[in-house]
Amino acid sequence: MKLSQNTIKAQLKTKLGLDPAASKIVVVGLGVTGVSVARYLAALGFDFVIADSREQPPGLTQLQDELGDISVITGAFDSALLNNATHLVVSPGISLEEKAIAEAINNSAQIIGDIDLFACSVDTPIVAITGSNGKSTVTTMLGEMAQAAGKKVGVGGNLGVPALDLLDLSAELYVLELSSFQLERTRFLNATAATVLNVTADHLDRHTDIADYAEQKQRVFNGDGVMVINADDPIVVAMQEEGRQTVTFS
Repeated sequence: MKLSQNTIKAQLKTKLGLDPAASKIVVVGLGVTGVSVARYLAALGFDFVIADSREQPPGLTQLQDELGDISVITGAFDSALLNNATHLVVSPGISLEEKAIAEAINNSAQIIGDIDLFACSVDTPIVAITGSNGKSTVTTMLGEMAQAAGKKVGVGGNLGVPALDLLDLSAELYVLELSSFQLERTRFLNATAATVLNVTADHLDRHTDIADYAEQKQRVFNGDGVMVINADDPIVVAMQEEGRQTVTFS
């Protein structure tokens, strides 16, 4: 279930250093994820600025209708704005190698993704699914299996509904599809069960090489939950951790 606002704020402060009184937050990138982040932060009483390199970013009109007078800066990223931030909540579609973002990171800005915000907001079991191929199919199938078993389930993440927009469902189980771009900015997800279905060369325009890509995928296993391992994929097999409960498939 979704935690109380006070508990969420305490978790955000402890884990991410987010403090409504002191943090300077910039939400970088709109679209469905950015809108969900802005809606989430506003509901908790955080002040923030939105920056998007597009002149007319998707979701802007919707957000203005919902939240009214919000601060949105469009066009080329303002280095001064980002360098002054304590926290950047960066949408997964935006590379952390963007010049202004990289400068802000070097200036000690903390990078946050929507999945860490989500992880700080629930105490409900989460199943996290990633991989180069098949993750949408497996996510959808598992969600339907949970529904057939009588569970109230929230299904989304990189597929369909953004994770933060699932919070008000009061679900008994969350099934999240996660991309490598989401995972590279995720530190505190501790899924009850997680899987990397497979790893093949993909998104190498954003990742240094396949080893870097696999490393980001492996972050889905952070924590102490059950690891579901593809025994036929040597890259995935190498991700196994001693002492963790592991289930394999072939």
